[in-house]
Amino acid sequence: MPWGPLWGRLSDGQSRLKSRLRPNWPPSNWVFISRPIGNRPSPLAASQSGPKAVQLLFSCACHNAHMQEVNIGIVGLGNVGSGTLAILAGNADQIALKLGFRLKVTAVCCRTVATKRIPESLGPVFRTPDWREVVAHPDVDIVAELVGGTSVAAEIVDAAIANRKSVVTANKELMAACGPEIWDRAIRAGINVAMEASVAGGIPIHAVLREGISGDRITALYGILNGTCNYILTEIEKRDAPLETVLAEAQQLGYAEADPSADLDGIDARSKLAILAALAFGEKITPSDIFMEGIRRISPLDFHYAHQLGHTIRLICAARQTPEGLILSVRPALIPRSTILAGVQGAYNAVWVKGTYGEDTFYYGRGAGSLPTGVAVVSDLMRVARE
Repeated sequence: MPWGPLWGRLSDGQSRLKSRLRPNWPPSNWVFISRPIGNRPSPLAASQSGPKAVQLLFSCACHNAHMQEVNIGIVGLGNVGSGTLAILAGNADQIALKLGFRLKVTAVCCRTVATKRIPESLGPVFRTPDWREVVAHPDVDIVAELVGGTSVAAEIVDAAIANRKSVVTANKELMAACGPEIWDRAIRAGINVAMEASVAGGIPIHAVLREGISGDRITALYGILNGTCNYILTEIEKRDAPLETVLAEAQQLGYAEADPSADLDGIDARSKLAILAALAFGEKITPSDIFMEGIRRISPLDFHYAHQLGHTIRLICAARQTPEGLILSVRPALIPRSTILAGVQGAYNAVWVKGTYGEDTFYYGRGAGSLPTGVAVVSDLMRVARE
């Protein structure tokens, strides 16, 4: 670990979690519990190859689309919801080709739904300001909860499970706080829950941890998981500007909320780390157990001193397994400028995973934005529909 010592000793205030691994946690079907929605033969079993095969596959997919559809209800048409709709409309044929059937947007919900523009190519869509009408809609198979927060969002997810509707969510705060309870109810109801978009929007890190490197034993995970903080820190470093100035610019560009506390204080990043650590280490993680420090005190002078040491500063989410237990923290950290994490600039996210057998792997991409996060939501919808 080239810069492991930078995390300090076990006595320096980091959170320590003694292993609380439960024998059956997480269950083998932690994310997706199979509930087939009809029998759909896939056209991808065709034996031909080349352009004719592609044409045949597309024809099969379109033919199957008239016979089989999976109906989607979307609750929340903000940044992520609008991006999801745009992808479902603009990439409908490719989605049908890959699935062998179509995803159809049947119902949408937003408090200002009357003012929202729904892509015409989606056809007739039921619109309502009441999320209960979407969840209870008899034609909706999968509910996409894209409103955020932990109050109304929790009600939406609970109601969807009660109605035996599969759920796709981008809600990091809710899943970090209530994920195990939601999972347990979903398992009992026999439905699917997917949440790829909840962490590092444009990076399929859930799929990586759940499937791609599941054969490895993960020993450490380090990530830049908050694009707002990373943008602010890299701009302070580049321009020698104070945090307040860069924050105001970030708000004008849409990188930071009007109330940036969740970002600047590390709350957003802590929720994301809780989710990834649960996936990576099989632990039930409570966000409040994670040591957290934000970036409010970082100034250009800190970067001057860091550069003298050959380092830079990033808000790092860290999780590593030790003989004493799992150590978790979210805090500004000195990292050598020669490391790959130091090169992550602007609003991008990155995750570095270290395994016992596969050793180091690195994942990089946009951490937020309507379309990158929308891709994660649509991919989850496809996966759940396929199940």
